[in-house]
Amino acid sequence: MDLKLKRIICDNCGSSDIIRDGVVRPGMVKTCPHCGESFVVVDLVGESDNDENAQDESLFKVQNLKLTGYDTSGGSKMNIPKSLGVMSVEERAFENQLDITSVKFPSNLRSIGERAFSGCYNLNSVSFPPSLEVMMRECFMFCERLMWAQLPAQIKAVPERAFAFCKNLNYVELPSGVTNISAGAFAGCGLLSDINFYGGSGVSSELKEIGQDAFMYCQSLSEIELSSSLVTIGSSAFSYCSSLEKVVIPKSVTKIGDRAFAGCRRLREVFIPFGVESLGKGVFSGCHSNLKIKCAATKAPSGWDRDWSGCEAKPLWGARD
Repeated sequence: MDLKLKRIICDNCGSSDIIRDGVVRPGMVKTCPHCGESFVVVDLVGESDNDENAQDESLFKVQNLKLTGYDTSGGSKMNIPKSLGVMSVEERAFENQLDITSVKFPSNLRSIGERAFSGCYNLNSVSFPPSLEVMMRECFMFCERLMWAQLPAQIKAVPERAFAFCKNLNYVELPSGVTNISAGAFAGCGLLSDINFYGGSGVSSELKEIGQDAFMYCQSLSEIELSSSLVTIGSSAFSYCSSLEKVVIPKSVTKIGDRAFAGCRRLREVFIPFGVESLGKGVFSGCHSNLKIKCAATKAPSGWDRDWSGCEAKPLWGARD
């Protein structure tokens, strides 16, 4: 097969195109010529590839349309046949299996169970189908060689510690309809530097909550544009993001938890709007003394902790964004 002849599939409208020139690789952002939306190249498929190229059904264990196991004698790359009718992956089904390097799910998959692939140290590529609706907690935790992840449009919540401690994860693409990034979802992803929302303006239009420890120790994250719908920033949500330089907190935010930005040593400026009614303890603990904290309020509201800043920086009251 000519390696320059490949097919890419837009996960927004499902259309496909044959790529004959240039270099295309997983993780690249392309614009679909059919719907005009941007999408991340998740997999490069040979033009003749289809479900017939999936692995033999006998390699997989399935009970009541739930995938429960795989015989790694079939190789390190799991390509699950659509013909099996798999709708879900059993919890802990592949936990700590070191022989798996890539997974391609069938187009009928709906859910991935708790810790289903947790500890799959050598897993470096996952192709999620547009049909996926639910991911359970810790499903890809400690997949240390996973470098990128693009979640399909039907995912509304990134579960607790879903990708925690994926040390080489550097690029994440989330649908704009995500409402919740749960506790510890990307904690310890030290190389994560780029988070994008697709299917809209590039920022989530429905995100309401960033949970506790969600991006803790994401030391390569230098900026993140927060949604205008965001209501809650959890405790330690961005703590020890040592490359984070500037944060604009949306006017929609009403609550910021304890130590939300603690240890963000490069943070130089932050604006806290009028709407923040609850501010926890030591929100900026360990930040640089030159940090400029601009507050829309003329004094600390009653719902703010007495030691809300936790650092030497003096707030500028009555400031404008």
